[in-house]
Amino acid sequence: MTKMPSDGSSALFPPVPESTLDPETVEAYEKSRELFGHVSELFSVLANAPTALSGWVDLLRRLRRELAVEPRLTEPAIITVARLHGNARVAASHERLAAAAGVDARVLRAAASGGTDGLDADQRLVRDLAAAVVGGGAPEPLVRECQSRFGVRETAELIIVTSFYCMVCRVNASMQVYLDLPPAQPARH
Repeated sequence: MTKMPSDGSSALFPPVPESTLDPETVEAYEKSRELFGHVSELFSVLANAPTALSGWVDLLRRLRRELAVEPRLTEPAIITVARLHGNARVAASHERLAAAAGVDARVLRAAASGGTDGLDADQRLVRDLAAAVVGGGAPEPLVRECQSRFGVRETAELIIVTSFYCMVCRVNASMQVYLDLPPAQPARH
Protein backbone atom coordinates (compact mmCIF):
# COMPACT_ATOMS: atom_id res chain seq x y z
CA MET A 1 0.00 0.00 0.00
CA THR A 2 1.23 3.49 -0.81
CA LYS A 3 2.12 5.62 2.19
CA MET A 4 0.12 8.85 2.18
CA PRO A 5 2.23 12.01 2.01
CA SER A 6 2.16 14.30 5.02
CA ASP A 7 1.27 17.35 2.91
CA GLY A 8 -1.43 15.55 0.89
CA SER A 9 -0.01 16.42 -2.52
CA SER A 10 1.85 13.39 -3.87
CA ALA A 11 3.23 10.16 -2.58
CA LEU A 12 6.00 10.15 -5.19
CA PHE A 13 6.96 13.73 -6.11
CA PRO A 14 7.60 16.66 -3.79
CA PRO A 15 5.62 19.81 -4.47
CA VAL A 16 7.75 22.68 -5.73
CA PRO A 17 7.13 25.64 -3.42
CA GLU A 18 5.71 28.87 -4.79
CA SER A 19 8.85 30.56 -3.46
CA THR A 20 10.94 28.76 -6.11
CA LEU A 21 13.48 30.82 -8.01
CA ASP A 22 13.31 28.75 -11.20
CA PRO A 23 12.16 31.30 -13.81
CA GLU A 24 10.18 28.81 -15.89
CA THR A 25 8.28 27.59 -12.82
CA VAL A 26 7.71 31.15 -11.59
CA GLU A 27 6.17 32.03 -14.97
CA ALA A 28 3.99 28.91 -15.00
CA TYR A 29 2.80 29.63 -11.45
CA GLU A 30 1.90 33.20 -12.48
CA LYS A 31 -0.13 31.82 -15.40
CA SER A 32 -1.83 29.37 -13.06
CA ARG A 33 -2.80 32.12 -10.62
CA GLU A 34 -4.16 34.18 -13.53
CA LEU A 35 -6.20 31.23 -14.80
CA PHE A 36 -7.44 29.72 -11.51
CA GLY A 37 -6.54 32.21 -8.77
CA HIS A 38 -4.10 29.77 -7.15
CA VAL A 39 -1.43 27.13 -7.82
CA SER A 40 -3.00 23.69 -7.55
CA GLU A 41 -1.45 20.65 -5.94
CA LEU A 42 -1.19 19.13 -9.41
CA PHE A 43 0.76 22.10 -10.78
CA SER A 44 3.09 22.17 -7.77
CA VAL A 45 3.95 18.52 -8.44
CA LEU A 46 4.21 19.01 -12.22
CA ALA A 47 6.71 21.80 -11.50
CA ASN A 48 9.26 19.03 -11.01
CA ALA A 49 9.26 19.17 -14.83
CA PRO A 50 9.00 22.95 -15.37
CA THR A 51 9.07 22.92 -19.18
CA ALA A 52 6.22 20.42 -19.28
CA LEU A 53 4.27 22.43 -16.68
CA SER A 54 4.65 25.63 -18.70
CA GLY A 55 3.28 23.96 -21.84
CA TRP A 56 0.54 22.25 -19.81
CA VAL A 57 -0.68 25.57 -18.37
CA ASP A 58 -0.59 27.26 -21.79
CA LEU A 59 -2.63 24.46 -23.37
CA LEU A 60 -5.05 24.36 -20.46
CA ARG A 61 -5.60 28.12 -20.67
CA ARG A 62 -6.53 27.82 -24.33
CA LEU A 63 -8.75 24.80 -23.72
CA ARG A 64 -10.57 26.67 -20.93
CA ARG A 65 -10.94 30.03 -22.69
CA GLU A 66 -10.54 29.89 -26.44
CA LEU A 67 -12.50 26.97 -27.89
CA ALA A 68 -15.41 27.23 -30.30
CA VAL A 69 -17.20 24.36 -28.54
CA GLU A 70 -19.30 25.37 -25.53
CA PRO A 71 -18.71 24.43 -21.87
CA ARG A 72 -22.19 22.83 -21.83
CA LEU A 73 -20.56 20.12 -23.99
CA THR A 74 -16.94 20.09 -22.81
CA GLU A 75 -17.57 20.00 -19.05
CA PRO A 76 -19.87 16.94 -19.07
CA ALA A 77 -17.34 15.26 -21.40
CA ILE A 78 -14.53 15.98 -18.92
CA ILE A 79 -16.61 14.64 -16.04
CA THR A 80 -17.33 11.51 -18.09
CA VAL A 81 -13.59 11.03 -18.70
CA ALA A 82 -12.87 11.44 -14.99
CA ARG A 83 -15.64 9.00 -14.04
CA LEU A 84 -14.38 6.38 -16.47
CA HIS A 85 -10.85 6.79 -15.10
CA GLY A 86 -12.14 6.53 -11.53
CA ASN A 87 -10.85 10.01 -10.71
CA ALA A 88 -13.46 11.56 -8.44
CA ARG A 89 -11.30 14.61 -7.71
CA VAL A 90 -11.02 15.69 -11.35
CA ALA A 91 -14.75 15.08 -11.70
CA ALA A 92 -15.52 17.16 -8.59
CA SER A 93 -13.32 20.06 -9.68
CA HIS A 94 -15.04 20.12 -13.07
CA GLU A 95 -18.47 19.87 -11.53
CA ARG A 96 -17.64 23.17 -9.79
CA LEU A 97 -16.26 24.72 -12.99
CA ALA A 98 -19.26 23.52 -15.00
CA ALA A 99 -21.72 24.89 -12.45
CA ALA A 100 -19.90 28.23 -12.56
CA ALA A 101 -20.21 28.15 -16.38
CA GLY A 102 -23.96 27.64 -16.06
CA VAL A 103 -24.17 23.94 -16.93
CA ASP A 104 -27.42 22.47 -15.59
CA ALA A 105 -27.04 20.40 -12.40
CA ARG A 106 -29.02 17.50 -13.96
CA VAL A 107 -26.46 17.30 -16.76
CA LEU A 108 -23.64 17.18 -14.23
CA ARG A 109 -25.34 14.43 -12.23
CA ALA A 110 -25.85 12.41 -15.42
CA ALA A 111 -22.21 12.81 -16.43
CA ALA A 112 -21.02 11.87 -12.94
CA SER A 113 -23.25 8.80 -12.72
CA GLY A 114 -23.09 7.61 -16.32
CA GLY A 115 -26.83 8.11 -16.69
CA THR A 116 -28.77 9.95 -19.36
CA ASP A 117 -31.39 11.78 -17.28
CA GLY A 118 -31.13 15.47 -18.13
CA LEU A 119 -28.87 15.02 -21.18
CA ASP A 120 -30.06 16.35 -24.50
CA ALA A 121 -29.17 14.61 -27.78
CA ASP A 122 -25.98 16.68 -28.22
CA GLN A 123 -24.78 15.90 -24.72
CA ARG A 124 -25.49 12.18 -25.14
CA LEU A 125 -23.47 12.22 -28.36
CA VAL A 126 -20.58 13.98 -26.62
CA ARG A 127 -20.78 11.50 -23.72
CA ASP A 128 -20.50 8.65 -26.26
CA LEU A 129 -17.53 10.37 -27.91
CA ALA A 130 -15.79 10.86 -24.55
CA ALA A 131 -16.36 7.22 -23.61
CA ALA A 132 -14.95 6.10 -26.96
CA VAL A 133 -11.84 8.27 -26.54
CA VAL A 134 -11.27 6.83 -23.05
CA GLY A 135 -11.75 3.35 -24.49
CA GLY A 136 -8.94 3.82 -26.99
CA GLY A 137 -10.33 5.96 -29.79
CA ALA A 138 -13.55 7.09 -31.39
CA PRO A 139 -14.78 5.02 -34.33
CA GLU A 140 -15.19 6.78 -37.66
CA PRO A 141 -19.03 6.68 -37.72
CA LEU A 142 -19.17 8.39 -34.31
CA VAL A 143 -16.65 11.05 -35.36
CA ARG A 144 -18.57 11.69 -38.59
CA GLU A 145 -21.83 12.00 -36.66
CA CYS A 146 -20.20 14.55 -34.35
CA GLN A 147 -18.79 16.45 -37.33
CA SER A 148 -22.23 16.53 -38.89
CA ARG A 149 -23.87 17.71 -35.66
CA PHE A 150 -21.22 20.11 -34.31
CA GLY A 151 -18.80 20.86 -37.16
CA VAL A 152 -15.28 19.71 -37.92
CA ARG A 153 -13.53 22.23 -35.66
CA GLU A 154 -15.82 21.59 -32.70
CA THR A 155 -15.45 17.81 -33.07
CA ALA A 156 -11.66 18.14 -33.19
CA GLU A 157 -11.79 20.31 -30.07
CA LEU A 158 -14.00 17.79 -28.25
CA ILE A 159 -11.58 14.96 -29.07
CA ILE A 160 -8.61 17.08 -27.94
CA VAL A 161 -10.32 18.12 -24.68
CA THR A 162 -11.34 14.55 -23.83
CA SER A 163 -7.87 13.26 -24.72
CA PHE A 164 -6.23 15.98 -22.62
CA TYR A 165 -8.32 15.00 -19.62
CA CYS A 166 -7.43 11.34 -20.15
CA MET A 167 -3.85 12.55 -19.74
CA VAL A 168 -4.78 14.60 -16.64
CA CYS A 169 -6.33 11.53 -15.01
CA ARG A 170 -3.41 9.29 -15.94
CA VAL A 171 -0.79 11.78 -14.75
CA ASN A 172 -2.69 12.18 -11.47
CA ALA A 173 -2.76 8.41 -11.02
CA SER A 174 0.83 7.77 -12.09
CA MET A 175 2.35 10.60 -10.07
CA GLN A 176 -0.06 9.90 -7.20
CA VAL A 177 -1.20 13.51 -7.05
CA TYR A 178 -4.05 14.02 -4.66
CA LEU A 179 -6.21 17.02 -5.43
CA ASP A 180 -7.64 18.68 -2.34
CA LEU A 181 -7.45 15.61 -0.08
CA PRO A 182 -5.78 12.23 -0.50
CA PRO A 183 -8.19 9.54 -1.69
CA ALA A 184 -9.58 7.22 0.95
CA GLN A 185 -7.40 4.22 1.59
CA PRO A 186 -9.00 0.88 0.64
CA ALA A 187 -10.26 -1.11 3.58
CA ARG A 188 -7.90 -3.84 4.75
CA HIS A 189 -9.41 -7.18 5.59
